[in-house]
Amino acid sequence: MNYGNEEDPKITDESEGNNLNETSKKHSIKRAVIISCICLLVIAAAIFFSKVLFFSSAENGLCNNYNSSIGSIKGDYLYHSSVDSIAFYKTNIKTGKSELISKESVSFFTTYKGNVYYFNNTTSKYLKYNEGAKPTEISSGLCYYPQIVGNYVYYLTPKSKYGGVVYRSPLDGSKTTETVLDVICSSFYVKGKDLYYMDMDLGALVKVPLKTALATCAKPKKDGTNRISSDLKAIVVFEGYAANINITNDKIYYLDANKSNKIVVYDPLSDTSKDFNFGINARYLNVSGDYLYYVNTSDKHLYRTKLDGSDITDLTGSAYANVAGICITQGKQVYFALVEIVDKDLNKNYKSVIVVADKKGKTINEISTPESENSNYAPSQGGSKAGASTGSSANAGASASSTNTGASTGSSANTGASASSTNTGASAGSSANAGTSGNKSANTGIEEKSDFSDD
Repeated sequence: MNYGNEEDPKITDESEGNNLNETSKKHSIKRAVIISCICLLVIAAAIFFSKVLFFSSAENGLCNNYNSSIGSIKGDYLYHSSVDSIAFYKTNIKTGKSELISKESVSFFTTYKGNVYYFNNTTSKYLKYNEGAKPTEISSGLCYYPQIVGNYVYYLTPKSKYGGVVYRSPLDGSKTTETVLDVICSSFYVKGKDLYYMDMDLGALVKVPLKTALATCAKPKKDGTNRISSDLKAIVVFEGYAANINITNDKIYYLDANKSNKIVVYDPLSDTSKDFNFGINARYLNVSGDYLYYVNTSDKHLYRTKLDGSDITDLTGSAYANVAGICITQGKQVYFALVEIVDKDLNKNYKSVIVVADKKGKTINEISTPESENSNYAPSQGGSKAGASTGSSANAGASASSTNTGASTGSSANTGASASSTNTGASAGSSANAGTSGNKSANTGIEEKSDFSDD
């Protein structure tokens, strides 16, 4: 019996059902928001770690290695060569405190997936540094311009005065080396699924699918001769002698050895080349992120500019003289330079340092290893030369006669400086060219007066 104050059971059930539906909807929305936030955090973390740990050496600036890569940063430490390239050091970039790792000549540093890799010029081995333990051997033999891509390190080994061949070795230390390219080239660049290389016989930059190169060059030719680009059906990208090749945003930035090392940008879409910023003569070209770095040959200062040519900034100003060997590592700049010192008698002298600067060029620290404390040499006023020589030293910093980038086939590759030097990738001629000889032909990475071989 209904006395007027009881609710209809049907109505009550419907109300409870609606409340349950509303509650369920609220919980669903809350869950969706939480899941979305988690997804965003995961994506953000993935982007962060991909930038910090999982980049290739190409993204970190392959030209670090064309400039001998004097050091690489991991955390608060710079792993680097001493200024005169006779020792391997680890230096805290905040405090400046240095720790000697070994008295060996080292170069070609790269930080990849949280590990530091480098080439030991003394033992001719490419290694992974292990804190407090023996380094892991990745490959044995001469190793120039190592570029880490995926699980492999790609590198050039000299075979003749005209250049060398490209190999790759896995980073796991199994040392199962593969031939990537047995066409004689002076430099190379792995970009995505393609392999670019400088063919000196053709006098051109050419391109071939990486898979094609690996499959074709897996076995040597039956007659024992080296292959030529036509055997691979390689495509000529452009003719000319290019040094310090950087490929980014589908454009190719390089130093044109036929134009006294002017910076040139090539656009594959329009098949056109033009002088960057109406013609800048440079050394140590390096592209990282949205910026292009170079040392101007006129004032020897380090500059940075956006890839469209805007926002040109002098990063060194009057603080340093004769910058050499610019490397971009973990968003910071590492390079050799001279600091002017005036004694009490007003006599001027120079002290060699390794400069670590932030992305805006502000100095974080000046590193002066014990070997360089009494060094007062001045870097060369000559040209930057990319390649390799068979002399006793290859200098990426400075010498009395020339500033050279690369590595020697002799006992040491000096990434600092010496009183005299053997040019890497260039003859002792008077031309200031990147990887060029002193004669009329501009040969990137070619040593005219001595063999480029390890025989």
